[in-house]
Amino acid sequence: NVIGFTTYEVGKVAHHKLVLTLKDIGRISFSRDLPVEDLRRTFIKHDDRYMEQVLEMRTATHPKSGYLEHTRVIYTRQKDD
Repeated sequence: NVIGFTTYEVGKVAHHKLVLTLKDIGRISFSRDLPVEDLRRTFIKHDDRYMEQVLEMRTATHPKSGYLEHTRVIYTRQKDD
């Protein structure tokens, strides 16, 4: 439970890739309704230094089918001292 969200995600691991699909999303009782209907997070390991996360979602208002990309983050591994 982080900032009022409760989630349950399942996924599959492939070569250098993890895809998680949201199966349940809830809110604590005093929070407003959340219009997210589907959410998918994909983690891709590009090499030993870079990893990427793509967050895609569908809300109550758009798109009707499929996912809309919401966020793309590139992580860089820091050199050990």
